[in-house]
Amino acid sequence: MYYLSIETSCDETSLALLRAQGHSREYLAYLNSFEVVSHVVSSQIDVHREFGGVVPEIGAREHAQHIHLLFKLLLARTKHRDLAGVVSSRAVPTVDLEIKEYREILENIQEIFVTTSPGLISALRVGYGFAQSLQFYLPAKPKITEVNHLHGHLVSCFYDSTWTQLKDTEVFPHLHLLVSGGNSQLLLVRSPVEWKIIGATLDDAAGESFDKAGRLLGLPYPAGVSISKIAGLAAVNIHDLPRGMLKQDNFNYSFSGLKTAVRYYVQKQPWPSSKRLSSAQIEYLVATELNEITDLKLRFVKEMCLSLQFVVAEQLVRKFRKAIEHCQPKSIGLSGGVSANPYLRQEIQKLHTRVFITKRELTGDNAVMIGLSGLTYTYLK
Repeated sequence: MYYLSIETSCDETSLALLRAQGHSREYLAYLNSFEVVSHVVSSQIDVHREFGGVVPEIGAREHAQHIHLLFKLLLARTKHRDLAGVVSSRAVPTVDLEIKEYREILENIQEIFVTTSPGLISALRVGYGFAQSLQFYLPAKPKITEVNHLHGHLVSCFYDSTWTQLKDTEVFPHLHLLVSGGNSQLLLVRSPVEWKIIGATLDDAAGESFDKAGRLLGLPYPAGVSISKIAGLAAVNIHDLPRGMLKQDNFNYSFSGLKTAVRYYVQKQPWPSSKRLSSAQIEYLVATELNEITDLKLRFVKEMCLSLQFVVAEQLVRKFRKAIEHCQPKSIGLSGGVSANPYLRQEIQKLHTRVFITKRELTGDNAVMIGLSGLTYTYLK
């Protein structure tokens, strides 16, 4: 039997098809018994980049325009693995296929998992409406299960990990850091579907702070990707950017001061701050050591990227370490778009002997994690 999952919460349109291969009484073994038969992601980054961020109504139209084509591509990829990969919403390929060739799949889709919160309302409606249309036309009339986007990020760290044979009692309670463009939360997870937020950002999310500061530096949206590549694995705060929440006795974060500090630094520089860096300049910053950069503006940008990454990661890791000491979890985890950052992944690995970190290809918004979330609730029935 097959399970179809749909993700349209923000600026990626994604569908995935998963297939059951067995069953286990332990959660990790159960979750990893499912095979990802096919997966497609259409990214809208190129569309939104010219605006410096996501425009909700443009995003919704992109979802609506491409989701039917992506469903055809999803089916085609079940047989032609060479079609795999992320596609741009500006270049979604047209796929000619005979639906009768995929009858065995279409007749055996048992359940549809679809993101319904949180996210951009106009975008979420596209995914749910598509799920309803499929339910009407598919022979088995599959059940529609609504999925929480953040729960998808959370459980994605348990898929295809090195700890798949652990018993539930060896995993939970689990302490989890979820960091993305819109969310920065520290979760105490008692079971696969029971969690409590014990710490969260009081203002900007980690990814949001990267994007806002990066825009001031002339980096393209999403700036976190460029900052990560430029900074590498260096741990240095050259410009002494403020580290928030140093004295507060809690697990919360604050990143809004970073944007303000970067703005003050940029305003003091002699060059125009509004001009974007070219892709060639960014590649140069990635490939060149700081002490080898002679151009003053580019050197400044490199210094700020180093400082930004260190300060954001330092606060996340410091609060995580404090929560570990307080909660004494059996395991810890990391997920969300910002979890793709190599330096953050490296530092989180040092905090515990049993660490679950989402595979890089599943750190962004994707339908595989939505399927894993839906299957988690199926496991408990």
